[in-house]
Amino acid sequence: MEKNRNVRIIAMIGILSMFIIYLIYHYATKDTSFNKYKVDKSKNIVYSIYGNGDTSVPEINIKGAGVEAINTAIVDKANDFLNGRNTISYDFHINGKILSIAIKYVDYYDEVVKYPVITFDVYNINFYESKILSSNDMLSIYGVNEADVKEIVEGKFVDFYNDELEKGYFHDECDYACFLYQRGITDDNYMDDIYYYVKDGNLYVLKPFKVYSPFGEDKYYKDEDYYIQITDYK
Repeated sequence: MEKNRNVRIIAMIGILSMFIIYLIYHYATKDTSFNKYKVDKSKNIVYSIYGNGDTSVPEINIKGAGVEAINTAIVDKANDFLNGRNTISYDFHINGKILSIAIKYVDYYDEVVKYPVITFDVYNINFYESKILSSNDMLSIYGVNEADVKEIVEGKFVDFYNDELEKGYFHDECDYACFLYQRGITDDNYMDDIYYYVKDGNLYVLKPFKVYSPFGEDKYYKDEDYYIQITDYK
């Protein structure tokens, strides 16, 4: 009996050792660089083709005519936009087979207003298929609709307003309609200028809005406040 027990233990140790070796080999040889989808295998899937100070202009290193057209559009816009203090920066995330890239433009020379104006371009790409994903594609993938998104976006701005009230940025002199006006938003345009973005497995909306006002609200807002989380998958 003791001999049989020792044989079983040795066999179990052997099986466990083989499994550990398999895991080590699997993760050591797994291609996490996505080389087979890249145009240039020596570079990251997104990399900077121009950088200077606060500016970094991205190139999407994925095969396909659609992506090539996006890269051309990015460069053309950068050439027109970059002058004086204007800046371009970007952020990207890979979630499964979806690459999301958000490009941020800060315009210091807007002729209408006298403070920096922030806008975004966002691209979502299924790099397995070299497919550019539309807003409807993103909604379908995450099982939400525009009504769901509008409710969450509106709720986020209500939270901003209540928090600013609590922190004393304004009092009775600015109600919620006044607050929305300062953001460049009205009750019926919460869904204007929104961009879907995927980060950490969840769907977000990137929503540019005005942060400067007579109430000094630019001190309240951070860059992450432009990202409004829509789904919450743990």
